[in-house]
Amino acid sequence: GAASGIGTGLVERCAKEGMRLVLADVNAGGLDALGEKLTRSGVEYLAIPTDVSSAEQVETLARETVNHFGSVDLLFNNAGVMVNGLCWEKTEQEWDWILGINLKGVINGIRSFVPRMLEQETEGHIVNTSSLAGFLAAPLMGPYTVSKFAVRGLSETLHYELASIGAKLKVSVLCPGQVATDIMDSGEERPASGAPAEGQDQLNDYLRSGISAGMTPADCADIVFQAIREERFWIFPHPKFKPSYQAVVDSIVEESNPVFTPTEL
Repeated sequence: GAASGIGTGLVERCAKEGMRLVLADVNAGGLDALGEKLTRSGVEYLAIPTDVSSAEQVETLARETVNHFGSVDLLFNNAGVMVNGLCWEKTEQEWDWILGINLKGVINGIRSFVPRMLEQETEGHIVNTSSLAGFLAAPLMGPYTVSKFAVRGLSETLHYELASIGAKLKVSVLCPGQVATDIMDSGEERPASGAPAEGQDQLNDYLRSGISAGMTPADCADIVFQAIREERFWIFPHPKFKPSYQAVVDSIVEESNPVFTPTEL
């Protein structure tokens, strides 16, 4: 997800840190534009158009990365898309598309990069992008919510597994709220779907408004890098949502039925 949003913010922060970069995104044109900016700044980089839902393409990405630079110190599994609507009305193709990018993309990144990073026997860090939707379920956001819950669980599992073998490799899960990205436009590339569900257009307008006024990708990247330095697993750029997370935990412990309460973006 290097060519837009949080991904670009992370790229630019890495460049400021003097890192050599490998950029991956399905948007080849976006990669070219980003690469031109990095070239003007004198940054050494490799750009590889990649569909993260393809295990073969992610394996190629990992292989070419190591062949070119010799090692990997930071891995950002960040690519993500969103489509809203009633979960029973989303087509199989739409479910596959979202889960393929948001979840399988992270799985593919772990499967291809973690063995190589472990073989280095050097310190390293992995950041998987989940969301506040990895904690808070909401109507009309089924596929996205499922993918982000799964990324959170996968990240925690990976954290435990690496700790159990004494690995120098650390993990963080990034759970942002609204960041000023174009994720609401990602659905334009999705497989064909039916008519919008009742309330879907209003939800999209609400999310688009909140996201457009959200934290800048650069500020989000600053928070991510501070967490990496402190080796923190949880990264919450928007702590204002913590009371809502606590309410979910309380409902679980008390075994009370969940009640949806809209959160203010």
